[in-house]
Amino acid sequence: MAGMALIPETRSASRPRFRRVAALGSTTTEDMPCDDGAEALPQGHLGRFLAWLRTPTGQKLLKYAAVSVISTVISQLVLFLSYGVFDIWAAVWCNVLANVCAAFPSYYLNRYWAWQKTGRSHPLKELLPFWVASFAGLALSLGTVDLAASFAHQHHLSHLIASVMVNGANLFAFGILWIGKFLLYNHVLFTKPGDVAPAGERSPADLGEPWSPSEPVVAAGYSGVGGHIRSAEVSRSPEPVEGAL
Repeated sequence: MAGMALIPETRSASRPRFRRVAALGSTTTEDMPCDDGAEALPQGHLGRFLAWLRTPTGQKLLKYAAVSVISTVISQLVLFLSYGVFDIWAAVWCNVLANVCAAFPSYYLNRYWAWQKTGRSHPLKELLPFWVASFAGLALSLGTVDLAASFAHQHHLSHLIASVMVNGANLFAFGILWIGKFLLYNHVLFTKPGDVAPAGERSPADLGEPWSPSEPVVAAGYSGVGGHIRSAEVSRSPEPVEGAL
């Protein structure tokens, strides 16, 4: 009967669909595709990034990005209508209105959908940090919007061009703070008691790194009848497993 092999067990769908196989008594290994019907991910940095996007934190980032698109559309639309079309106030005050209108859907969509947190919002742990971050972004956008409006006025640009510049300045300011706000939401605002990053997000093994002794091991070998593969989980020890299947 052929020798047995040690195959690290795939622990999650985010792992690249390859298992490192070594025959007993051999010092060489090779990557063999997993026959579990799952789609293989690209190798390299792109594959690791796509694998990370399947983790809980990666899913939150994708939902956070979707919420950001929604809130950006709201703020840009309100700003363009209030300043570019109706010209009801100065650019700075229209910018304040636009960001306040976008803040409410941003908070509730992120809290209840992206981070799936239920219950009433905590005034000090959630609402206060959120509005501090929002006003920090607002302060930055006020500066960029004011610069854009002043530049358009000094160079006697048309109101339409000035409106486009003001909207772009608003978008630029909030783009700078985008990653920072995600980290704030993920580690401060919307954390739950006992939240711990899953092993798949903390361990390099889940991103395609070589197997470590702490992983479960699956022993596999050929049955000798028709070449069928049989497998069974054994101990976490990296030592070869003796015996025949």
